[in-house]
Amino acid sequence: NLKQSPAQVASDFTLAGAQLQSLAQYLPASARNVRGAYFASGHIETLGLSRGEMVDNLQGNASVRLTGLSLGNFDLQQALARAGGDGFIEPARAQSTAHNAELKLQFNNRRMMITESQATFSGVKVHLKGSCTFDGALDMTLQADLKELARRWTAENDADGTRAGQLALHLGGTLEKPMLEAQQEVSRAIP
Repeated sequence: NLKQSPAQVASDFTLAGAQLQSLAQYLPASARNVRGAYFASGHIETLGLSRGEMVDNLQGNASVRLTGLSLGNFDLQQALARAGGDGFIEPARAQSTAHNAELKLQFNNRRMMITESQATFSGVKVHLKGSCTFDGALDMTLQADLKELARRWTAENDADGTRAGQLALHLGGTLEKPMLEAQQEVSRAIP
């Protein structure tokens, strides 16, 4: 609606089969080799005509489905094991992949919020919730279920024989320099 001041712009959108590589420049350096496709649909609206006004007033929601997702050289399972405080697992023999991943997003107050997500990367179930500001600041909770992890722990972990079952981790920092740290340990299981 360009007759009102400030102008109101709204759109329903659908993207089908877009390549994740096109978004790689916005991801952390360790995830820039990401591969796969994404499908998205949603609704956005904003006020204003200048880029600044439109970004400041952007609101909306989206559903995103990722298919054939590969994280390239980034070893997600190793990063989770280290951040959870349980040490190291044997090196990956293949890239970390997920056949499908789903995200529910909301946009408001210059931030993108992940309200729901689910993915399974090579046996590790991952759920991510939280926000990323349009400036790149991260404040998210990552829950990971390592019970189905198919890789063995290295010998240095055998002192007490325990392994993480479920982890709750905090993902902070920025998109350029993300920081993953243990928030709390939900449970421990002996193999």
